Amino acid sequence: MRIWFGKIPTTEKTNFVLSTKVRGIESEVYALKSAVEFHRDFTENDVYDFVFHDEDPKNAEVVTPLIFQKEYGNIFDCDYTVDPLYHVPFGTLEYVYNFMDTLKLKRPYPLNIPLELHKISGLNPRIVEGPKTFAKDVWVKNIYVNKDPINGPSISVPYGKWQVTDYANIVAEFRIFIFNKRVVDIRRYSGCFFKVPDINFVKNCIDTFVSAPIAYTLDVGILENGKNVVIECHDFFSCGLYGFDDYYAYPLMLAGWWKEFIKKQS
Repeated sequence: MRIWFGKIPTTEKTNFVLSTKVRGIESEVYALKSAVEFHRDFTENDVYDFVFHDEDPKNAEVVTPLIFQKEYGNIFDCDYTVDPLYHVPFGTLEYVYNFMDTLKLKRPYPLNIPLELHKISGLNPRIVEGPKTFAKDVWVKNIYVNKDPINGPSISVPYGKWQVTDYANIVAEFRIFIFNKRVVDIRRYSGCFFKVPDINFVKNCIDTFVSAPIAYTLDVGILENGKNVVIECHDFFSCGLYGFDDYYAYPLMLAGWWKEFIKKQS
């Protein structure tokens, strides 16, 4: 691993590109580091590496994680162009978006509850045009912007198009990690420990989401009556892991989603 400043060098290896500013995603960074080392040590797939990238060299000593400082001390300057197919941005949503913008790539819209899952989601999702006021609270999501501050429970929406779902009392929430239309892992991230998703519901969602990306997450909620509902889906970048630690699959999912995204740009 190297820390680069300025432009990032081209390489045949798949490099995960991290900002030196990684506070708040330490567990995700540690999981990626462990996954890259797992492939290097225990498989024949020594094709992953990572670089830290920052325009300001002073940031390296201040905020580069200790787990890297202890093992890698060199800093290299370079003046090469980045090959987007082999450089996978990793970090916060803002960092990945900035990386996309720098390479003049079109940002993906949020998956939210995909149209293909509307009929089986269990929360009556619909697209509405604002401004609009509802008779009771609904759950609102921007269809164009991830992490819009307006996302969440509301009685109204402002101008624009919004995905609206019925408000429900969800007692447990799970993130399901999916790669090549197969479940890789399921992690609870909120609510009751003693609830589990209905695997037939999960399989139906996977089969129905025909246009799904190669790697994504499916968030499933369980209501008080045991009914399963789709909360939302996420493209596989800047995703919270909630303990997901499949070191074999993790870099494959990250790189697979990114390369599919790049190829869709042309």
